[in-house]
Amino acid sequence: MPVRYILTISCVDRPGIVGAVGTFFAAQRCNIVDSAQFGGHHTGRFFMRVLFESFDAAATGDVLRERFTAISLPYAMDWALHE
Repeated sequence: MPVRYILTISCVDRPGIVGAVGTFFAAQRCNIVDSAQFGGHHTGRFFMRVLFESFDAAATGDVLRERFTAISLPYAMDWALHE
């Protein structure tokens, strides 16, 4: 049975963020259930909220947090993963 999580992201808006996040989820055997994102035109910031399911019992919240750090660093993301 999958476990659901919510990932929230804020960072400087630039190309590739959504692709990087989606590729990460696919590599982790996660399914995106709902996603919303927008860029603040006046602030230059990007915001994203993703509800996803993990089908890998070994990929606990702590494991996913550790793995996502590598994705977040190139974009200098402020992010949180909620169980």
